[in-house]
Amino acid sequence: LELGGRMSNYNTTGTSWTYKLLGDWAVNDWLRFRGGYNRAERAPNIGELFLSAQQTFGVNNRGDVCSTANPNTFSANPGTNPANGPGNAGGAAGALDVEAVCRALMAQASPDAASLYYGSPTLGVVTNPQAPGSFGFAFPTLIGNPNLSPETADTWTAGVVIQSPMDSGVLSRLRLSVDWYDITVKDAIGAQTVGAVLQQCFDPAFNPLVNGAAASTAAANAAAGNTFCQLVPRNGTGQLGNVKITYTNDGKVHLSGIDAQLDWGYDIGPGTFTLNSVFNYQMDFESSALYPALPMIDYVGTQGSGENGLNPNVFEYRIFTTVGYSWGPARVALQWQYYPGLEDLGEVTVPGGTPNQAGWPSYNLFSLNTSYQLTDDIGIRFGIDNLFNKRPPLGNINTNVTAASAATDGVLAGGSFLGAHDTNGRRFYLGANARF
Repeated sequence: LELGGRMSNYNTTGTSWTYKLLGDWAVNDWLRFRGGYNRAERAPNIGELFLSAQQTFGVNNRGDVCSTANPNTFSANPGTNPANGPGNAGGAAGALDVEAVCRALMAQASPDAASLYYGSPTLGVVTNPQAPGSFGFAFPTLIGNPNLSPETADTWTAGVVIQSPMDSGVLSRLRLSVDWYDITVKDAIGAQTVGAVLQQCFDPAFNPLVNGAAASTAAANAAAGNTFCQLVPRNGTGQLGNVKITYTNDGKVHLSGIDAQLDWGYDIGPGTFTLNSVFNYQMDFESSALYPALPMIDYVGTQGSGENGLNPNVFEYRIFTTVGYSWGPARVALQWQYYPGLEDLGEVTVPGGTPNQAGWPSYNLFSLNTSYQLTDDIGIRFGIDNLFNKRPPLGNINTNVTAASAATDGVLAGGSFLGAHDTNGRRFYLGANARF
């Protein structure tokens, strides 16, 4: 039984208390149970508090909501935001209200920006293809927030470890561990997502002045004067400009899943065959950038939002297996990584999903590595990454667009994941270790 506690004091955020209660029970020589509870706190670091304005590269997890093809319910798309029709000057905010606010923001950048973006029969400007998806890239300017407070996390774990009770035979070196975890993070510290700032500007739940913005230029200008709208300006051609974001404590996160590891070895011929397999199953990956104003969204099986400092690409499960054979000073091993298919972000953020956006298929990646110990002090190693030169699959494909219509209707295909799928192709390495 392990009990622990700690008191920390920071001159920026004050006093924090953390504690834990962990247990480990060896029932016998081959069965062990483990688990417990842990309360953790993380005070904001110096960058999160005091970072000077810095341009970054990031994901826009809502796309361009000024687009009349954007699938979000707070966008200028009358198909997904049909609350008001022509001439409606009040009631629930709809596509016309959002477009009016967009035009007001564009006018702040250039008198011709709205015409260049939406088109203008008077000026002879043809409407350009507008982004249809709920995903894009941005170059937001990030700045620190000295008013941050610590984030807290409550973690529960429970697991079992099974060690083969046999002294000899095929199963004598078998070991299996399975652990369940459940983590809840409150007041999560994270850089605002571009999508969160966009929603706080254009969603009437956060900016009530959007309601009725289509009624007059004055109403649209008043809505566009909202603090968050001023953080998402448009440029001279009407496109989304330099977004300004900061760190906040507005997020909440809930994660749960199962980790498992299997190890096995057996003497075959002159050497030893080994197997190691690591498996993760993601049960929950829930997050809200503005809790409780926005509900928790479960991103399992999607490319994720990246909000609250979370990693993107939330695969439902992942497998990493290594089989090897050792013979004296030599060893050869084959590694296999498996990633299941993944859906685009809109599947969980847009009501009804995005049936016209194809996700990413499953992906297998193999690598080979070898080593040979020449002497006690000198060893060499050789390997091949991406053994079969597997191309990364393309995803985020708009299935409504054909190769012939791509020039006018939008982009046909998206891309692959830099963080999971291999984009470099087959490559070789050779190295040596020497001890003096």
